[in-house]
Amino acid sequence: MPRIRTFTASSVGAADPWTAEFGRLWMLQLAAGSFVLGAAMEAFMVKTGFYRIVTAYEAREREEKRVEWEMYVARQRQAQAEGEAQAERERKASATGKPPSQWRLWPLGSGGGKKDA
Repeated sequence: MPRIRTFTASSVGAADPWTAEFGRLWMLQLAAGSFVLGAAMEAFMVKTGFYRIVTAYEAREREEKRVEWEMYVARQRQAQAEGEAQAERERKASATGKPPSQWRLWPLGSGGGKKDA
């Protein structure tokens, strides 16, 4: 029956995966490989026109958001102007002794909303 040999750090030497030298070499290879892969991806994206397409898409989105914002601001200004006009009408009505416009919505009379006889 063959005997299984066990390895220790001292018996293997510099090629041992647990030594500091192996770890530094591995990290250097990993960094170099990542750099090469990233550069290849960037070159592919430039060659295929990816950035041109994405730039056009983002410009379209920004334009849509700008138009939406302008519409929102216009609605807010219109609502503010309507509110100010309503307040001015009510101020004039109170100066002349007339009740405000929203009071006219309530039923008037002695019966609390019932028909007067």
